[in-house]
Amino acid sequence: MIVVGGKNSAAIAALELFWTGARVTLVHRREQLHDNVKYWIRPNIENRIKVGEVRAFFQIDRDAHRA
Repeated sequence: MIVVGGKNSAAIAALELFWTGARVTLVHRREQLHDNVKYWIRPNIENRIKVGEVRAFFQIDRDAHRA
């Protein structure tokens, strides 16, 4: 499952999908998760990414396919 975004809703969606057994990839156009991700969500999603349980791609250009 691909989750697009880097704020609270995307982080929560990625975690909930992971917890239900989905293989999750988070895609975000910025260098990292948004600074305002809630303090109780951030460590959880960051740890899932760090250990490879949730794949993450940052700095993705959403218009790159339009040549």
